[in-house]
Amino acid sequence: MTDRLMCISEESIGKAWESAVLYTWSKGKEIFTEYEEKSKDVVGCIEVVDPLSKPVIHRAVFAWHRKNGYTREIIEGIEDGRIGKDWWYTYHQRLFGYPAGTGDYPSPPFVDQMKYIVEKLKQIPYSRRAQAITWSPVHDPWVDDPPCLQRVWCRIVEGALEMHTYWRSRDLWKAWWLNVYAFTKMQQKMAEDLGCEVGRYIDVSSALHLYERDWDQIRDNFVKICETREEKDRFFWDRE
Repeated sequence: MTDRLMCISEESIGKAWESAVLYTWSKGKEIFTEYEEKSKDVVGCIEVVDPLSKPVIHRAVFAWHRKNGYTREIIEGIEDGRIGKDWWYTYHQRLFGYPAGTGDYPSPPFVDQMKYIVEKLKQIPYSRRAQAITWSPVHDPWVDDPPCLQRVWCRIVEGALEMHTYWRSRDLWKAWWLNVYAFTKMQQKMAEDLGCEVGRYIDVSSALHLYERDWDQIRDNFVKICETREEKDRFFWDRE
């Protein structure tokens, strides 16, 4: 059972993703899911020491070309208009306009939690209270697709902004990389607002998984690349 606890530390996002997929593929426990399929599953704690360093993009990473649009979705809320139509929430809406009321959804007041984090750390850089949540106990337990991200926690350590994110569930193959890319860009923007450097990024997932539907692609594409190519040929070193 100890193999299910994965602790990884890598310098860059690209190397962290590669190490996490390799570990989960080889040591993840097969667990049945609510989607009528199995997954290879670990409890994951991943440290990216320098989120701005290269390599950022692994050649096997899924949908890396969506990174700019997805980042705008998280930071700017360009997809918030879909809430109440075909989407239940966005991370931008929960982080920058959390529905704190208890009436019909969405209900005011709304709380800009990321603004709070920046203001808190400007006043007390070492505070342990600079955090934002996404889960709404009034609404989320009853929907089919509740937020995977649960909490963002930040602190300035030795002149650099650290960001920790906590996830109840995570698709390592198709979601992790895009999530981390976008949140480290937000970390960079917050560091600029705070006038400090970008520190490490730590990512904790209670159920980090590779879905059975993707196993063939992981084995035939990703694992093959890792086994047959040198490090310089496994990443896009000139892209970020």
